[in-house]
Amino acid sequence: MKIKLQEIGIVGISMMASSALNYLYHIYMARALTPEEYGELFSLLSLFLVISVVFMAIETTVSKFVVTYRINGKIEKIGSIVYSGSLKMTLFGVFLLILATPLLIALSNFLGIPLPLVATLFLSIPLGMSASVYQGVLRGLERFKGLGLMLSVPQFFKLLFGGILVSIGLGVLGGILGILLSMVTSIILGVLLLREFFGVRRNETLKITEMLNYGIFTTTVLFLYTLLVNLDVFLAKHYLSPELAGEYSALSLMGRMVLFASEAVNVVMFPKFVESRERRTLNRRALYGVMVISSLLSGTLILAYALNPGFIIGILYGGKYLQIEEYLMTYSVAMLVLALMKTVINYGLAVENRKTPWVLLSTGVLEVVLITLNHASIQSIVTSLFVSVTIGFVISLILA
Repeated sequence: MKIKLQEIGIVGISMMASSALNYLYHIYMARALTPEEYGELFSLLSLFLVISVVFMAIETTVSKFVVTYRINGKIEKIGSIVYSGSLKMTLFGVFLLILATPLLIALSNFLGIPLPLVATLFLSIPLGMSASVYQGVLRGLERFKGLGLMLSVPQFFKLLFGGILVSIGLGVLGGILGILLSMVTSIILGVLLLREFFGVRRNETLKITEMLNYGIFTTTVLFLYTLLVNLDVFLAKHYLSPELAGEYSALSLMGRMVLFASEAVNVVMFPKFVESRERRTLNRRALYGVMVISSLLSGTLILAYALNPGFIIGILYGGKYLQIEEYLMTYSVAMLVLALMKTVINYGLAVENRKTPWVLLSTGVLEVVLITLNHASIQSIVTSLFVSVTIGFVISLILA
């Protein structure tokens, strides 16, 4: 299995561009909207972020099967995924949206946000499901330049459309419509990048049951991992004072940078893991090699934190949060461990290791127990987080 640093670089740059554009979107919205309006928008986007786990699961599932079809020369089945798979996923998303109507009403009442705003945002779900199919195909074909475009270009249009619509007075609705329109551009881009498959003779005998079973497995794993990554923040908000919870949020944001520094490695290596498994050449040495690369990428950021933490904190937050410096190294190392755990999970998804969800669930339970028993300070929560994720990582590596 060949690890091409160029591919990791392409995806990494695209992901950084996507994150930067998303950050600019939030900065503009925070400045252009009133605090109350931005609060509504941020609440809706936070909720939508949880739902986006489904998009990641669709992309991963499609990627896995496209790799299998590609190495077996079944191009017509890839054509079926590109054409009918994306269409069926869109229709399925619409069906789910109709079923979820009572839930949308309940969310509107609970959050105190007008129902039209909630409903408009959730219209993005069918579009996002369709776009995820195209991203999964590009990932499975290892067309990482195209995948990079699909990761970054829609974020530009979200900023562009959202900014224009808010500037003409549409308020929160304008910000949401920017997201909706960016999904449309994502689908258009996917069609253009995969246009040759629309002319392929399509074979509709896809392994629907097998794909569904794997999709449920993948959704479960990614949901549990996403929950694990955010558990400490929820618990800190619950147990700490508002002031300390705010400091913990700032600490968490810096730690997330370490966690996501190596995410491009997982995006690139998943289809390679799947291909090696299909060719019966996959072994644990490949996993260890990828873990080394992930450690170097995330470790570089940790080193930067270690050399001048106060300076970096000051640039990001100003002088108000300099006190989080004493927790930064421990928290960052905990995020490095979580990043390595994500690599092992990625490997588990490729080989369909059914023990993976149980490892994530048990790690989450351990984290909740440790923090519940020891939450007197930020240091207490950080220590509990470090211990729980380290134990979880070791177990996941043993069972990989």
